[in-house]
Amino acid sequence: MGRFLMYLAIGSLGFFVLAAAFVIQAGDGKIAAVRVTSVHDLTLRAHAFEGAVVMTEGRLAYSEEHGEYQLIDDSPEGANYAVLIRDYDSQHLASMLGEHVQVSGRFGYTTEDGVFIGATLVTVTER
Repeated sequence: MGRFLMYLAIGSLGFFVLAAAFVIQAGDGKIAAVRVTSVHDLTLRAHAFEGAVVMTEGRLAYSEEHGEYQLIDDSPEGANYAVLIRDYDSQHLASMLGEHVQVSGRFGYTTEDGVFIGATLVTVTER
């Protein structure tokens, strides 16, 4: 009986290791925690968030300059700060235009376009 329990424990441990390896590989080899921050901070400290999975909120608007949707900081101290929203269904974004939304995704920036979020989730929130 003792030998059976020992083999069962070893088999369970092996299964756990294989499952964990599969989950990490399916997640592109990265385990990321979501960093909750403001549009203001993303704009001013872009280098600190480069490549991170972030969650932020603001008012959804359309940028004529870039031809893309953007998230505008609608807090009193956040005037004129915006983050472009990329890789998300534009029809879905159009239905939320002007609403206060929460955006989650991978953050990045370029010298040409500025700051952006490769969005994985955009939802309307209560203010």
